[in-house]
Amino acid sequence: MTTSLRGRLQLALGACLVAFSLLLWFAGNRMLEALARDLVAAQLADSAESLLAALDFDAAGVPALRQVAPEYAQPFSGHYFRIEANDHALQSRSLWDENLELAAPATGRFELLRVTGPQAQPLLVRAATYVKQARAVTIVVAADLGPIDTYRRRLAASVLVFAVVAVLVLGIAQHFVLRVSLRPLARMREALQAIERGTAERLPEDAPAEVLPLVREVNRLLSTLSRRLARSRHALGDLAHALKTPLQLLHDDLAQLSAPPEAVGDARRQATQIGMLVERELRRARLAGAGANTARFVLTQDLDDLCATMRQLHRDRQIAIDVDRRGERVAFGDREDMQELLGNLLDNACKWARHQVRIDLDAAGDLRIVVADDGPGIEEGASARAMARGVRLDESRQGHGLGLAIVGDIVAAYGGELSFGRDDALGGLAVQVTLPSDTAVAGAG
Repeated sequence: MTTSLRGRLQLALGACLVAFSLLLWFAGNRMLEALARDLVAAQLADSAESLLAALDFDAAGVPALRQVAPEYAQPFSGHYFRIEANDHALQSRSLWDENLELAAPATGRFELLRVTGPQAQPLLVRAATYVKQARAVTIVVAADLGPIDTYRRRLAASVLVFAVVAVLVLGIAQHFVLRVSLRPLARMREALQAIERGTAERLPEDAPAEVLPLVREVNRLLSTLSRRLARSRHALGDLAHALKTPLQLLHDDLAQLSAPPEAVGDARRQATQIGMLVERELRRARLAGAGANTARFVLTQDLDDLCATMRQLHRDRQIAIDVDRRGERVAFGDREDMQELLGNLLDNACKWARHQVRIDLDAAGDLRIVVADDGPGIEEGASARAMARGVRLDESRQGHGLGLAIVGDIVAAYGGELSFGRDDALGGLAVQVTLPSDTAVAGAG
């Protein structure tokens, strides 16, 4: 069953249009049939009156007709009569050897019946009893309805064809009317997609009155979420700056203590651990996560800028960073979240690489990012330790070991998956990140 509002309306209105047309055609056909019956009945009444006027009785009371219409003389012409009076009967020559008998109704009354006549003709029969010259006279007249039925069926078929054409034309007109009428909703959908891509911050309020309250409520929620995220990030930034100075002073004070070196070293390690814990939690708190109404990370610009920054940071080692993108013009995630994720992956790869780092990004379905290097890689089973905060697998590299742990936090916030392996081509570590398809937004850039 279709979930499109326009599709549902077209289906419902189309069904109503077809049902109404069929009902109108059926009712019209029945009305035409009744009209034809009434017209033939009126003609039969006139014919009976004419026969009654032409009827005479001789001295013995035997009925006789002075003259009859020519159609009553032609065999099986479709026009028939039978007259009964004084136990005598007169029949039209058109009946040939057939009989047209009907029970005589009461005087002054008549009956109309549809029967099968000579040669299977559908006949409308009218029987009435009159009084002439003090004698009861029963006149039965009949007319063939075959030609009228044939004409009526042809007319009904023509009307049905016309109704089908009219339904098709009205259906096409209905399609365009609905398309024009629902155009504001299409604009709302485009505006929502722009918000999802991060190229717009709110919905336009030039909407129909029926959906304007919903649009305003959505805009209010978007504004509230945006303000809260901005305030949270600013406050966390201020907190990070405020903590740096006390921690640095604590390190300096510990260095000047006249305590045993072992105790001082242990205190400094604890202070360093506190600093790393605070930094990681602050970074986790700054994550926008999936579905946030923020600027998106755009491949055609932001990834190239990030790669250029990494080349500049590691220019002394001349690390080559190659990018393989599939699914151009794709934006995904919150810009700051993705810069943090890819920045940490690239920085980690550049630190361990000998000469080359490669990024494979596939946005055809779920977003798949693979960052590989030609370094020594990691031992089997060491990936769990690499995810622990503060753990560095090689103390010869600079840093405090938060990079991959922060990557894990970001991937978890987006409901994705993170895995480690060895790259077949470069031979070093390959980190694969898979994010759900609704993280990516096609058509951005």
